[in-house]
Amino acid sequence: MKKRILGKSGLEVSELGLGCMGLSFGYGPASDKQTAIQLIRSAFEMGVTFFDTAEAYGPFVNESLVGEALKPVRGQVVIATKFGFKEGKPDLGMDSRPETIKTVVEAALQRLRTDYIDLFYQHRVDQAVPIEDVAGVIQRLIGEGKIRHWGLSEAGAETIRKAHRVQPVAALQSEYSLWWREPEGTVLPVLEELGIGFVPFSPLGKGYLTGAINENSLGAILLITNPDSNMIIIKTHAFVQRGFHKLYCLLPLFLLISSCSNGQEIKPETKVLVVYLSRTNNTKAVAEIIHSYVGGDLIEINLKTPYPKDYKTTVNQVAKENETGFLPALSTRIDSIEQYEAVFVGFPTWGMQLPPPIKSFLKQYDFSRKTIMPFNTNAGFGAGSSFQQVRSLCPNSEVLGGFTVNGGIERDGVYLVVKGQRALAIKAEVRNWLQRIKSRV
Repeated sequence: MKKRILGKSGLEVSELGLGCMGLSFGYGPASDKQTAIQLIRSAFEMGVTFFDTAEAYGPFVNESLVGEALKPVRGQVVIATKFGFKEGKPDLGMDSRPETIKTVVEAALQRLRTDYIDLFYQHRVDQAVPIEDVAGVIQRLIGEGKIRHWGLSEAGAETIRKAHRVQPVAALQSEYSLWWREPEGTVLPVLEELGIGFVPFSPLGKGYLTGAINENSLGAILLITNPDSNMIIIKTHAFVQRGFHKLYCLLPLFLLISSCSNGQEIKPETKVLVVYLSRTNNTKAVAEIIHSYVGGDLIEINLKTPYPKDYKTTVNQVAKENETGFLPALSTRIDSIEQYEAVFVGFPTWGMQLPPPIKSFLKQYDFSRKTIMPFNTNAGFGAGSSFQQVRSLCPNSEVLGGFTVNGGIERDGVYLVVKGQRALAIKAEVRNWLQRIKSRV
């Protein structure tokens, strides 16, 4: 196995690293512990010396797994882990306050069974904490010997520059593959300029670029339950190569699960409004599919103030601006919101926040006693947080669980997130629905 140095940091790693997340989180049921440990140790025997984990994977259990597996060879490997979510749970939002980072380091050291962390990433940029403050506390932790290098994940060019000025950044970890090449625009040039290493995650497109997932992969519909959070996630890749229209058969499932877990139901005769923020084609496509199924009115939200051209590098600044700069301009005037009983609200990712135009829209009208179903596109960790913000803005509404088309229908499939007291109780009913729709996909 060949080795590489990450940028100018001096940190040497194997050309191929092992991302350990899927062994206990994210891609279906967790692997058997001993099987997972054997896999990690086999990777080391094959020459892999770079292993990646995070407190959010589990949470916590993946770090413990990696720590146990690599303890016998600790001095011969590089372990990367991450911080940045409240209580290690992405759905609770970001938390990169200095005091939190210090607490996370101590806990991670114990779980990893080590006295130092080779590479400590900020998992996602926290808009509430200046990146200079984050870099400052990292600098102190490096001085104490608790971490040796630090990095960022999915950060924009300007954030990278600010962080690097305080404490040199060893590496940036972001998604990069043949079908997701966004870093090439503004990020990779900055990394090259500053001498920062680049660690791409999902270089094989989460499996799709291997050819292993194809039209015969109808079994790639996974039902995952999390008893700690009463959450159900449905991940389906069955329609990836068959077009947007195949979402038709999944919409009854969305409605079924949300209504069962929240004690509310969107009935066929319900007057429905489907409204969406027009930043991406994915959001528009999902909104149109929902509208074709549930009927009612379809309304697009445009912006009086356009999106910044360099979205990634200015998202922090944009999110903090006064919302009046992002007043929604509706494609069709809404004379009265009272006529609608149910409202689907669609929006793309805006960091970990609900997009300001959507906030303005939800504040502009009275949605009391209405059923609201939020849906999100291009989201990863931000979906649960943005759905919670919808609930906060509409306290007198019945806000259903919501679902997110993660990374775009054509890339990753659909992740349906449902929370509620009865979420686990409907597991059998959901399985029955999955069996019924497989023949229709």
